[in-house]
Order: sequence, then structure tokens, then C-alpha cells
Amino acid sequence: MKKLLLIISIAFSIHANAQWVQQTSGTSVNLSSIFFPTPVKGYSLQDDGLMNKTSNGGSNWGIASTYQSMVGQLFFTSADTGFATSASGVRKTVNGGISWQNNFPDSVNILSIHFPTSNIGYALGTNLTYDTLYIYKTINGGNSWFSVYTQLSSGYPTYVFFTDPSTGFISLSDGIYKTTDGGVTLTKKSIATIINCIHFPSANVGYAVGDSLFKTVDAGETWTIQANPNSALFFSTYFLNDNYGYACGGNNWNSGLIEKTVDGGVNWTIDLSSIQIIHSLSFPNSNTGYACGTGGVIYKLTTSNGITEALDATTLTLSPNPVTNQLTITSQKAALKEIKIMNSLGQCMLASTPLGGGKEGLVDMSSLANGIYFIQLTDENKNVINKKIIKE
Repeated sequence: MKKLLLIISIAFSIHANAQWVQQTSGTSVNLSSIFFPTPVKGYSLQDDGLMNKTSNGGSNWGIASTYQSMVGQLFFTSADTGFATSASGVRKTVNGGISWQNNFPDSVNILSIHFPTSNIGYALGTNLTYDTLYIYKTINGGNSWFSVYTQLSSGYPTYVFFTDPSTGFISLSDGIYKTTDGGVTLTKKSIATIINCIHFPSANVGYAVGDSLFKTVDAGETWTIQANPNSALFFSTYFLNDNYGYACGGNNWNSGLIEKTVDGGVNWTIDLSSIQIIHSLSFPNSNTGYACGTGGVIYKLTTSNGITEALDATTLTLSPNPVTNQLTITSQKAALKEIKIMNSLGQCMLASTPLGGGKEGLVDMSSLANGIYFIQLTDENKNVINKKIIKE
């Protein structure tokens, strides 16, 4: 019996430490960013500006485009529509990276981009001397951009993340800044420290990583440092819900890691040790993750962690549509966490709390003018679905 228990224990340990599996990336060039808009279709960005693509969950990778001026970060709003930062603005593709558009108005070094909705997006940049901060915004899915903020800055910009179309966070080398008016004004919210990535799994709970790990539980008003047994510079973080998340990074150029927490950052454990520095994380759903780093390395995570299923448009019901007064939302699959009614500019007009264990929601739309609106539904894992609703 003891021998059987020992075998089971060893098998479990091997399985737990072998969840991240290295993929054949097809390149040895350092990878700075990875993004999977679906569990099978994904993209990675090389330091030389080339972008790689897979359509089978990482089993095979190939060069998606020979366009070479993209550096830094990728962000996709659908399977084929995506954006890449560059030294002269933001580039857009609508065909999975085969060709790229330049719709940016100025030649600004853009370092980070984020889209809280498919139409509303923000770009964070600086000038060649790194002393001026630029924030740009799009309200039409990146077809055009306009400046919302240009000022001398006290720190080097690194990352932008918006929890809704108006509320967002900008990280500079001297701390985290918050905006509640779409980047027009910024207020510093953290101590002077290097921050490389910010991620909010919900409106109030967020995490930031850099030379340390930080957490907020009050929508970014205050940030507290998290205890961590491992000394590393962290480059990326991603949380599947308020408590379950990952952070990646490394030391020097030959010691990388991915850490995991299941209790909201109270405890962190090493989920992967690597000789490559891990630069970026992407989770298309709660059970599938990808990571990339130096030497062209790409890892894939496939796990069953007990997190509930993601929202599915085919199992969502909006009734009635068109609506005159009260709208009823029913989810047959995942529990809802946030319900918002947005206008065509991406502004939140109404918000509602889910009922029935999160599977139902009621929104009184009688106060809104007649027209077309979009209902933004978010589940507990931050999966978002937008659906059109007509008010008459």
C-alpha cells in the first residue's frame, strides 16, 4: 500500500511540474510579446520586428509577415484583427498579420497598447529622449487615433491597461498612475518603482509586476507589495480571476521562471523554471496559457484548474431585443460578474448586478434615448462578450 501511494505521489509531482510544455517556435530570436485571441490561433513578436503565427495551438509556427518595424507588444481584438507597437506609432492588421496598416497620426515611439473594448483602445508612448509622455486613443477600432495627453514626464513609460473605456492605469518607471477620464488627466497612485505590466481580473482587484509584485483591492487607489520568496525581475502577469494568476520573468540572461498563486498573491510557487527569460504571458481561456521569451522559446500550458467556463455567445439570451423598458440577460453557461450598457462611443450608460447566482441579469433601459447600444458582459475570469441591443 505504501509503495502504491509513493508511485501515485511521484506521478502527481511529475504531472504538476510538467504542465508547461515547450513548443517548436521556428525561431531563435528573442520574443518580446505573445497573444492568443483564441485557444488555437496565436501570434508572437520577435525583437527584430517579425511576427510569428500559429493556427493549431502552437504545434506549428511560421512567419506571418515580413514587415519588420514592429517592436514591443501585440494586442488582438479578434482572431485576425490585431495591433503592434512600433517606433513610429501603432500598426494594424485585419488579416492575421499578412498585411499592416499605418493609421497613426504622429511618429511617436509607442511602447504599449490596450483595448478595453473592440473599438476603444489606448496607446502609450514617448519621444526619442524619453522625457515626454504621450497617450493616444481610438474609438473606431484603430482606424484612426487622436492625442489625449502630452506632457513632460518624471518616469519612463512602460505599460497601459484599462478596466473600462474611461478608467485605466499607466505605469512609468517611477510608479503607477490612474485616469478616470480616458487618459486626459493622470494621478499617481503608487511609490516610485519599476513596473513592467499591470493586469486587472476585475474592476477592483489588480496586480502589477516589475522589480516586485504589487496588488490593489480598491480599484488602484492603493497598492501593497506582495511577499515573494524568489528574487527576479518580472515582465508580465495575468490573472484568471481575483485569486488565481501567474507572473513571469527572470534574472540576468540565463535564469527564467513562471510563478503561480491561487490565493490572491499571499503565496507564490514556481510553476516553471527555464534557462530562458520569460517575457510575456497570454491566456485565451482559463485552462490554456502561453508564454514566450529569450532564444525564441514558447511554452504552452494545458491544465484543468476548476475555474468555471467562459462566456459563450451561443448560450446567452437577451430578451426582448429590441427593448423598451426592462432587458433580461440569461447565461446558460458561465456566471456573469459585470453587466454594462455602452453607447456607440464606448461610454458606460448603465450598470447592473447579476442575479440568480450570476446566471441572470436585469437592466432597466427606460431612461435611455432610443437607438443602438452595446451590452458588455463579463464573467468572473474577465472573459468579455459584447452584443448589440436596440432601444426603442
